[in-house]
Amino acid sequence: MNVCQIVAINKLAGLPVQGQTPDQLSLNSLLPELSTALEAPDLSIVKPLDWHLSGIVLLARTPEARAKVINVTKAATQRNKFYRKYWGVVIGTLDSPEGEIKCHLAQQKIGEHTMTVPVLNPTQAAVRRKEARNCLTRYKVLSEGQGYALVLLEPRQMFVDQLQVHLTTKLCSVLGDHVYSSRVGSVAGVPALMEPSNVGPRTQRVPKDILKRMNLRAIQMHKVPVHLHCGEMVLPGYRGQDVRITAPLPKHFLWTLQLLGLKDPTQES
Repeated sequence: MNVCQIVAINKLAGLPVQGQTPDQLSLNSLLPELSTALEAPDLSIVKPLDWHLSGIVLLARTPEARAKVINVTKAATQRNKFYRKYWGVVIGTLDSPEGEIKCHLAQQKIGEHTMTVPVLNPTQAAVRRKEARNCLTRYKVLSEGQGYALVLLEPRQMFVDQLQVHLTTKLCSVLGDHVYSSRVGSVAGVPALMEPSNVGPRTQRVPKDILKRMNLRAIQMHKVPVHLHCGEMVLPGYRGQDVRITAPLPKHFLWTLQLLGLKDPTQES
């Protein structure tokens, strides 16, 4: 087996990996055609990506390649190695130019939606049953403006919607996040974290000055996709070497960076 047994796809934001219905367009529904085109009858998805995110999705041509990818990434997590890098445009101001966000996360039914919530004081039983997962995300501000920034995010592991929820605990939200951004509110004009059970998904509210820079009106915000992109993945020790995979930013992300005057992270020396 060699490196060519791995296939990397730069997924578009909004394309689900697994469709909710058999006839819904998804990466999984395209696997038969991809398998034929790549002459890989055992092609399978190894490292998926949430439907609203863009970036790297890993596929394996053989069961052996799949097992190898799973093993090296699991070992990396156990050794506290961060093998994925995400870029995100966030609304809000982080309290430090770089740091770590660490808190337990769990899934909870809120109204009609199953959502991820931070758990500040989980019970030992919840942790033991893995109902609450201890999750860590490193972050670094790469470029910023007044009330917004481009950040690098590196999760140690990946819980459902981990990056978006972790950022809300810092009173920031990902641009285009119409699910969790409502948790970042204000009390007497001061930014505050809202109780998750009291707020649900809604179109993101963005300050007027930022909307103006983006040439948008508030009524158009629901069309803005999530600006969170998995741009780099390293498979440490895969067949004796670190295999680095990159995926360029999508056009809408690059256009937003230009409008907001943020630096393109792919152009850094």
